[in-house]
Amino acid sequence: DTAGRFYVGPQGAGADPGPACYGLGGNAPTVTDAQLVLGRLKSGRYANGLIQLDEARAKRAIETKLAGPLGLSVDEAAYGVLRMADQSIRHALERMSSERGCNPQGFVLVAGGGAGALHAAPVARQLGCKSVYVPRLAGVLCAFGMCNSDIRHDYVQSAMRDLEENDMSVFDDRFTAMEAEAEKALARDGFEPGAMTFERFMDLKYAGQQWSVKVPVPDLSGDGSAVRRRFDEEYRQLYGLVPGRGSVVVDKLRLIGLGELPRIDLNVSVEADAPPTPVEERIVYIDEVVGRRSIPVYDGAEFMPGQSCRGPALIEEDTTTILVGRGDHIEMDAHGNYRIELNSEGAENVN
Repeated sequence: DTAGRFYVGPQGAGADPGPACYGLGGNAPTVTDAQLVLGRLKSGRYANGLIQLDEARAKRAIETKLAGPLGLSVDEAAYGVLRMADQSIRHALERMSSERGCNPQGFVLVAGGGAGALHAAPVARQLGCKSVYVPRLAGVLCAFGMCNSDIRHDYVQSAMRDLEENDMSVFDDRFTAMEAEAEKALARDGFEPGAMTFERFMDLKYAGQQWSVKVPVPDLSGDGSAVRRRFDEEYRQLYGLVPGRGSVVVDKLRLIGLGELPRIDLNVSVEADAPPTPVEERIVYIDEVVGRRSIPVYDGAEFMPGQSCRGPALIEEDTTTILVGRGDHIEMDAHGNYRIELNSEGAENVN
């Protein structure tokens, strides 16, 4: 602000200089600093010693830049930072769900990224989700997915034809030509025909509209009425109604050619026959109702399929830290990942 004080967001500290707790020159309080001050993260070395978190630096940044100017305690200010972050995440998720016609209450929230599992439970509770899924490799989820994703080639052709005034064979012939091109590209990538799959889509819109809707068209037999019905369903899902009249224009034809890589086995063969054992008890700020209390901390490397615990608790994995809220129940599944069933009564009703 004009007084020269620094407040959290919307800009981030980045990796350089990073949060104040990194000790690399950053002095503005960040979400990471707030997590450290509240005990959800611990001081010490991370990433094989490449990063060291300094709680004293984090506390000083929050105290001088936030708590002091606002007349709050350090815990109140740090917790306020996290509530703001949770709210921002919630709004982003609502743009991808509620604003697209999907009720988030019917979905499981998946937590990715190194810090995602620290925010997942409170954000899911705000959205009305019943459960959260945390991959064990959440901190490297994107890299893991990229290295195990099928090879993909995309092809797009402009069409600009009326759907119902053209024989479907015209579109089928063009898709077939694109598939032949995709097959050659995948063969150059080293894939045999049996490892190739092709997916067809049409970009459709009502005549006179600017934006089109992508619709899968695996079958182009018949007169196009099935494609029209599929388009109307997609349109209703997006916009809540269907005009019912007017011609439908095929804007573009899209083809995805996939070269399928071997699937990795994600099952963990050994299941536990005893409950997990905490590696320590840590004083952690839970929320404004409970304040600070001692909670168990588990080593994720020692957690086994079938083991579970009830929150509040922390589970520390190599690439992420999982916060289990008050009354929430977490269990490791057969794939070595975590499922959190959120307390149906709300965290505020659990001691």
